[in-house]
Amino acid sequence: MPLTSCMFNVAIYASVSEQIGALSLGDVASGAAPERFPFPATEHTAVIIKRHLMEANELSVADMVEVIGVLGSKEHLPVDDYAPSEDAAAFPTIHAIIVRKISDHGHPDLDHDGPKEADVDQVRQSTQQTREALIDYLSAPLYGDKLAAELVLLHLLARIHTRSNGLVLGKFSLNLKEPTVRSAAFPILSQALGSILPKFYALPLSLKTLNDHFFFPRGGEGLSSGILQVTKGTSLLLDETAMEEGTLNDKGVKNVKAIADLSVYQTLGYVFPFNNLDISTDVSLLIVSSGSSLIPVDCSLKLKHIVGEPTIQEVAESRLVEFRKYLSVLRMAEYKFSEEMAQEIETEFMQQRKEASAKGTPLMTPNELAFNVGLARLVSLSRGDLTLTREAWTHAKDLAAQIRSRSNGSSQ
Repeated sequence: MPLTSCMFNVAIYASVSEQIGALSLGDVASGAAPERFPFPATEHTAVIIKRHLMEANELSVADMVEVIGVLGSKEHLPVDDYAPSEDAAAFPTIHAIIVRKISDHGHPDLDHDGPKEADVDQVRQSTQQTREALIDYLSAPLYGDKLAAELVLLHLLARIHTRSNGLVLGKFSLNLKEPTVRSAAFPILSQALGSILPKFYALPLSLKTLNDHFFFPRGGEGLSSGILQVTKGTSLLLDETAMEEGTLNDKGVKNVKAIADLSVYQTLGYVFPFNNLDISTDVSLLIVSSGSSLIPVDCSLKLKHIVGEPTIQEVAESRLVEFRKYLSVLRMAEYKFSEEMAQEIETEFMQQRKEASAKGTPLMTPNELAFNVGLARLVSLSRGDLTLTREAWTHAKDLAAQIRSRSNGSSQ
């Protein structure tokens, strides 16, 4: 059968990078083929994967894969991608025997297809204690704000479960607003999230970064990566407080739109000379800003300063391992919405609107109801419940009320 080739930059994921390193690929120049790597000025290892033809729908851009094959000699990139010159870098080649997709959880200890029933059962045995400990851990970088920490926890558990007629359900982009010009929480929060997430990237949104780098992929003879071209299940932390006064150029404006489309539609545009393609993705977006974010989000909250400065809580490695598995397993766990609770919520919604109309008070909108239902799903999962409970529904409504109250009041 004929062979096809593609280029993988493998160092985004430490587990893959270490396995590749075992094949003596460490002599590859750092930063080689940067146009194929999403993150600027980041250490990475590039390899060429050669494989037999597969079904056209088997692999897609930004898929995470495991490759088992034979290490070959170094080669230049194929001519139809970038014609090699005499001084062009050559890359190690792996002749693939097996190429298989990995579920977007990214956790090295879980099955390629996702967590099994035994994984879910194990995590659920200590869900409440882990949940409380994780909220404590996340509140330390957020000035001790437990409400903000709980929302970050729910944000980390969110994933898209339904796409229908342009409607995207399950996403939970979050904006944390600081009352300071420059975020003190961002670097500490970045450290905390990096310690518990398998796929995570933090980026200060400076004017220079927006104007100088591409956030979206572009295609010509070959596909050049953009910062947002990451696998499903990746968490991005963006710092808007790093933005200086100045003017966004054309590239910067397009980059902001790419981030907005990611937040609202969970799609990323791939720009080609004669047409553009919007590819569906599922990337968590957490934005720190000094006021309202430039990016439309599902939820925003003013941070409340309970303690003076953001800190990182020192915890044992065993606890971090527990956090990682809790997040990876419950995020991917199968969740079902019971007909009984659906009917109860519908009746409650109609009753609330009826009473509000009689009193002349604001009526709950369908969008507010949808937000509460989505929040309740995440609350249930965070508690290890695989269906909606009345306790989770009540807690979700209370969280929504606290968010509204915080938005209308002071953060101090």
